[in-house]
Amino acid sequence: MNKTLSLGGKLSAETQSKLKELATKPKEATIEAPKTNNANVKADSKSATAQKPTPKAKEPSKKQQAIELHKKQIEQAKSLAVGINKVMLEEENKKPEKERLSKAVISKFLNKYTRSVAYKESLQSGSARINLQGEEVDKVTPEHAEFAKKSLEEWRSRRTKQNNNNRHKPQK
Repeated sequence: MNKTLSLGGKLSAETQSKLKELATKPKEATIEAPKTNNANVKADSKSATAQKPTPKAKEPSKKQQAIELHKKQIEQAKSLAVGINKVMLEEENKKPEKERLSKAVISKFLNKYTRSVAYKESLQSGSARINLQGEEVDKVTPEHAEFAKKSLEEWRSRRTKQNNNNRHKPQK
């Protein structure tokens, strides 16, 4: 049973895959395997001297990695046509019942995508809106661009307050 969401190939396969995963994945905490450091492993018994670990290339900080990921997301985020949810539901209803995505899955996907910072930043006045085939069908109105801008400002304000509150809490 292969269910797919498509935005006409305008988003990378990786982004589409992540969005689909977010839309279908239940909200659970993910558990990652612990990372191991093999720097202190003893040398092979055939070797007379212990081998020194090779220095790793300096990895970008988490903040730098987040900035790079955000830049990629902004480049890939496309403004969707108004009412695309109805079109998606109509397209799904044309499929055999076993292959259909539910209305809830489509709504979850669209909510996650359209509420993202990258998507809101892509909503610039006059930029193209795309349909499911990736074709330009409309332009972002100044009202929609202004709404997205205000929404981002509110989000950034809340985030700054949260960060400031967390900095001033005493450590246990």
